[in-house]
Amino acid sequence: MEDKLKNLRKDMNETVLKKGEVSEEEKERIYYKVIKNSETKKKTNRLVPVLSIVSCFILLVLFSAYGYSNYVMKSNISVKGSNEKKTGMSEVIDPEKSETLDGERLPLFPSEKEPTHNPESIPTELQFMNYIHGMTHQKVQAEEKWSLYEMNDKNISNLLNTLEKIKDQQTYEHYDFYYETLIQWKKGNFENAVDVHNKIWRWSGGSTGKATRLLTDEEEQEFISQYYK
Repeated sequence: MEDKLKNLRKDMNETVLKKGEVSEEEKERIYYKVIKNSETKKKTNRLVPVLSIVSCFILLVLFSAYGYSNYVMKSNISVKGSNEKKTGMSEVIDPEKSETLDGERLPLFPSEKEPTHNPESIPTELQFMNYIHGMTHQKVQAEEKWSLYEMNDKNISNLLNTLEKIKDQQTYEHYDFYYETLIQWKKGNFENAVDVHNKIWRWSGGSTGKATRLLTDEEEQEFISQYYK
């Protein structure tokens, strides 16, 4: 650049300035203008790589954040799927269907405490259905079971009393089904337990856990000892 300025000064001295067309003052102004433009170009050239580096860094951060968010999402899905396999929760039951009278959820595993039925309260139909469903698990063989409610004379009578309180009120859509089921159980006839279980199981959208047969007396006693005593 220095050589170019010298050549410019020489050319102007030999041409324009020699002819008297440009004064010394004007010549110097032109020199300074050329120098200033040269410095501006140098600064611009220095900024280009800096801006390129900053742009690359920003893009790297954005892609990293996107990749991390995808990783977290996939991890959550994997954990959810793993938990479902571990718990064996295959019967599809809405959380609202798994509530007791006091708002607590029904146990998801047989080892948890059974819900306490309050004879003075009227449960929703979903809750009432779950009581009967939980009772059937004491009588039937199924690949998977969750939600328990002990099948004994007291609990059967309490549920029948509930039905008596709402008789002719059309509170429950499947009132007749519940009544006929409980009347048979009250008489000591549990041969309908498999059909009752599977009907409620289908209403709940069950996929696995279908009842296949009645338990033997020995199997039922073992079940009672394990979960109710």
